[in-house]
Amino acid sequence: MLAFSIYGCAAVSPSPDTHASVPDVVINGHSAHLLLDTGAEGTVIFNADKLGLKAAANTPAARGSANEPAVSEPVTIQLGPDEFKAQLMYRPFPWYLRAYLALSSDDMDGVLGWPELKSNILVLDPRNLSIKGVNELPANAVSWLKFHTVPRMNLWLEIPLADGKSGLLQVDTGNPYGVALSPSLWQSWLKSHPQATLVQRNQWGPDGSVASFAEAWADAIQIGPLTLTDVPIHAATKIELVGTPENYLGLLGLYALSRMDTVLDGKGGLAYFHPLDPPGPPYPGFPRPGDHTESAPSAYPSRAWTTTDLHIDGRMLQANTLHYLGSKKLLEHDYAAVIADYTEVLRLVPQQIAANLFRGVAKLNLADYPGALADLQRFDNESKRPDPLLKSGFTKLKAGDYEGAKADYKRALGL
Repeated sequence: MLAFSIYGCAAVSPSPDTHASVPDVVINGHSAHLLLDTGAEGTVIFNADKLGLKAAANTPAARGSANEPAVSEPVTIQLGPDEFKAQLMYRPFPWYLRAYLALSSDDMDGVLGWPELKSNILVLDPRNLSIKGVNELPANAVSWLKFHTVPRMNLWLEIPLADGKSGLLQVDTGNPYGVALSPSLWQSWLKSHPQATLVQRNQWGPDGSVASFAEAWADAIQIGPLTLTDVPIHAATKIELVGTPENYLGLLGLYALSRMDTVLDGKGGLAYFHPLDPPGPPYPGFPRPGDHTESAPSAYPSRAWTTTDLHIDGRMLQANTLHYLGSKKLLEHDYAAVIADYTEVLRLVPQQIAANLFRGVAKLNLADYPGALADLQRFDNESKRPDPLLKSGFTKLKAGDYEGAKADYKRALGL
């Protein structure tokens, strides 16, 4: 299920107007301004009317499913030298996002998610508020602190911990805040900083819900071997906690990334960090580095990051759209159509093993047991963290207990 981290400002205390935009995308012959969002599981358009998008036949919107994203007819998409055709998911422009954009004076037409961006090597330069795509890893980044990315639809890092275990930390350029901590880490920090000043803020979620939270200022905070200095921190909100794993540590928003040189190597599956040297300029209204205070301000400055030389993976974009459509058809028991959609996903992106899972379940329900076994064998072999029900379903499938296997897969996928 897609989840997009779109945040806005509200009453209580002003929230940050900070984002990274991709202004040079051309969709269907119209100029589009997209938010670069590594926390998003895919690309979605909000301003469909402006871009002339029309719903493709036999998709949720065409069938009158108003609460689900629509899927467009194939359109031409251009960014720099890249040009390709793909179908786009789109939603009506939400009122809370319209309000946010009105306040930020920005004309944002949608978000560009991590799956379509991870073929890039992204260099984040906080001094110039720029994000640049490069062809090779910068030589100086080799000696920086580095973490492996996790094979998920949005950007997560595996962080080694002192007890020998590891936790997961999300990197979300669509989140304008600093560091969101897991509930346990936040409580631990508060216990050791009883005099910290807390500022109340509000955050909008992708469904229009609002989460209130308290924010503090930290001179330094450590998450595993990663140390961040002079950053705003808060307990992860109910919006930020949606879909998080058991070993969740927290989230780095765009303000946190402003405190470090960062390289996100989607190709190599690594992220590199290095403290700014010299330190970056302090935020207006925040305590200056060296003041040794830990109180939060009442307002943020506006900081808009620019992007250059990015590439959009058109095959991944189309595969994600087909994955969405295939998952809906599986719920409708249209198994032949599910197999067709996921066969095309695997043609476009052969490493997309989730397609083997969904296609295998469709084959299982059509009594194509050899075909189901082949698909689900690949998923079982290559899945890093399989659900116990998926493991159980595969065990039953191999043993010839087809009804038991179907029941387990149905429960695991929420069918």
